[in-house]
Amino acid sequence: MNEKKYWVTCCPECGWKGLSRDCGGFGQIADTGDYDDGYCPRCGSIVEPDYEVPKKRIKWIWRKLTFWVFRKKRREKKEEQKWIERIKDLCE
Repeated sequence: MNEKKYWVTCCPECGWKGLSRDCGGFGQIADTGDYDDGYCPRCGSIVEPDYEVPKKRIKWIWRKLTFWVFRKKRREKKEEQKWIERIKDLCE
């Protein structure tokens, strides 16, 4: 489990792997303190925790994803600045 209380899950039916936050279910059942099973977002079957994924791998995947998101935003901002400069040049 990582810092945000999500864990890696695996669907035994279709082979989907992802975080528990992406699955349906996992809601609390009344006041019993028990929780509902999680369901695969792809096929709807019950998912199981995937204990084979080490924490370091999860951190690496998260860092890689955040790197690509920030890189994309940075490129979009540079592209936007180029267009603003072009418009200013045309207006002068």
